[in-house]
Amino acid sequence: MLQGAILGLGNIALGGHLPTYHNNQELCKKVKIVAGADLCAQNRRRVEELYPRIRVYDSVEALVAQET
Repeated sequence: MLQGAILGLGNIALGGHLPTYHNNQELCKKVKIVAGADLCAQNRRRVEELYPRIRVYDSVEALVAQET
């Protein structure tokens, strides 16, 4: 299974990418979104509320430093 991250957790990710991903069982069998990064604390909090299994970071650098 591929693992991936989303860079930028704003309106497009919250209203489009993440819900579409999570509602597509076939895609979820092939790809697992494990992390995301966004500079905006409000966006990070919203993702943490809606998708608690996704690890959230405040920068791409922090994400890359922690994820394999």
